[in-house]
Amino acid sequence: MTASAGDLLAAVVARAVADFAGHNAFVRGGSAVHAVATVRWLGEFEVPAPLCHVGVSGGELAALRPTTAPVTCRRCLRRQGADEAVGLSLSEQLTLFPARR
Repeated sequence: MTASAGDLLAAVVARAVADFAGHNAFVRGGSAVHAVATVRWLGEFEVPAPLCHVGVSGGELAALRPTTAPVTCRRCLRRQGADEAVGLSLSEQLTLFPARR
């Protein structure tokens, strides 16, 4: 007996949810550690994703890795309401084009 596509997707989703339980995440190629939330993926399936909604390689689940490192993504921290707790100012803006010397 072979599994249906829905069954296979359900197994992939269950594994991803288990892998990220109690963990933060980093995106392959990135340097920030993100808080994790769930987002709709395919159909009604919900998978772990960065809380800040930063793009993850076209929705590729393997591009997101669990970690126990603390969250460093400023957008995730802001969404968690933790700016003051870590000494970040809500009005602080990063420079888009640094001054040339």
